[in-house]
Formats: sequence, structure tokens, C-alpha cells
Amino acid sequence: MRRTALITKHYETELYKFITGTLQNKNHKMISINGTEDHVHMLIGLNPDQSISSLMQDIKEVPLDGLMKTIYRLESSSGR
Repeated sequence: MRRTALITKHYETELYKFITGTLQNKNHKMISINGTEDHVHMLIGLNPDQSISSLMQDIKEVPLDGLMKTIYRLESSSGR
């Protein structure tokens, strides 16, 4: 199954900031984050009080309204 390329360079930095903020709010440490247009790689200093599966669920539930506002701001400032 082919993944859809949704992570453009235009949004990549903001997405990584959102993911990093979510990790920090859960007392984890982001060591490294990168990826491609269709997925993200992370190296995390994991807080032992939370399982990896629970953390991934939290990351996937990042409030989309905040992310969408950031995307709208980026698009407005770039004239798109």
C-alpha cells in the first residue's frame, strides 16, 4: 500500500514542533526527528511512566485545530 505524500517542506518544521511539544508535555525528550513526505522518524528519550503505544496514540491525537491554524498562517504569509 502506497502512502500519500502529505508532509511538504512547507509544513514539515511546524509539524515537527507540534510533535516535539506533545512529547515534552508528556515528560519525554525528543533527541532527533526527521522524515519524508509520507512518514516521520523519531529518536526519543522515553519517560518510563508511559508505554510507547500510549505515546504514539497521544502524538496522533495532537489537536488538529492548532495545527490547522498554523498551516493557515503559513499559507497566508506565503501568499498561497
